[in-house]
Amino acid sequence: MPLSDETIGSAVNQYRREFDCYEKLCKFVAAKCEREIIRANALRAGVTSRAKTPTKVLGKLQKKYMHEGGLNTVADALRRVSDLAGVRISTYLEADRDRVVQEITKLFDGPNGGPVVIEKKDKVGTLYRATHCQVA
Repeated sequence: MPLSDETIGSAVNQYRREFDCYEKLCKFVAAKCEREIIRANALRAGVTSRAKTPTKVLGKLQKKYMHEGGLNTVADALRRVSDLAGVRISTYLEADRDRVVQEITKLFDGPNGGPVVIEKKDKVGTLYRATHCQVA
């Protein structure tokens, strides 16, 4: 069953109430990455973080997930948006990217206590290069 407008509205309202927790979480994780990955390994990199704004969550639910089946509850909707909080580590040297990923896998668990989910996003024909790591 697709998401209803009512469920989307309730999900966004719940996220608004929890937004501060997501902001604090990503700042905590960013500081941990700065301290235990970047400084501990003397890597040249920048660390930034953000919690997705409630407006962006609303847009993502309406545009990307509204017609997806199996999302019947507020919890289902919020679980589907996998990037509510994020930390970015931008290395100055491409050679350091694999090292950062290696350190992330040592420092964090993946979703549900499993391994870190790693997805390389080096799009052919574009300048975008990234490795996304989902952690818990």
